[in-house]
Amino acid sequence: MPETEQKPTQTEAPYPASYYSALLAGLVHKLNNVATVLTGNTSLLLMDEELPDEVRRSVDQMSNATQLLSRILDEAAIMGKGSKLSVESIDLASLLSAIDSPLKIEVVQKTAGPVRVKSDPTKLRSVFEEFCQNAVSAGATKVSCQLEKTGENYLIRLRDNGSGIRSEMMPRIFDPFFTTKKFPDAFGLGLSRAAAEIARIGGTISIKSDGKSFTEVRITLPVEA
Repeated sequence: MPETEQKPTQTEAPYPASYYSALLAGLVHKLNNVATVLTGNTSLLLMDEELPDEVRRSVDQMSNATQLLSRILDEAAIMGKGSKLSVESIDLASLLSAIDSPLKIEVVQKTAGPVRVKSDPTKLRSVFEEFCQNAVSAGATKVSCQLEKTGENYLIRLRDNGSGIRSEMMPRIFDPFFTTKKFPDAFGLGLSRAAAEIARIGGTISIKSDGKSFTEVRITLPVEA
């Protein structure tokens, strides 16, 4: 029997930036207490020259886990506080062509003339770079970008040819600390931070994928007045 074509699933970023800020501020406060206890006690134990080797190995593992927790807290603190916006006029095509990524972005412009928006170039570039990094992790070999005007907004469609996101994962992809990556330094804050930054500059973001051959990120940004 012919294989049934799987319909791509799509997930909208569900919460405003204020939600993420409040949530992460609370988490950072609670986890800092845990990190302080772990850091103090593991440091004291490792200073004991008579500590048995089998115990030292366990304490070393605890110490490494504490360092990882501290790095996560640093990431969460940055996201929770948010940084000041520096809004200026941006040519999207030029910004996209300057993205730091091993995958070159092929830009297709469906709107005549420069595609200009009012935004923070540093934050917007970091959002695009996050998606390119995710594409690399998914085994993509290329990323295409389509720019077009839709009403009072520009629609940016970033599409890669990677392995996609499984349908059961889609409802959680914007959740803080959720990640499908197996790397120890994958904190799961990339997409939640990107959603918060896009919301701060007055845009929207959504993601769809067929779970096997592509992921497409759709970002809308207000047209420069």
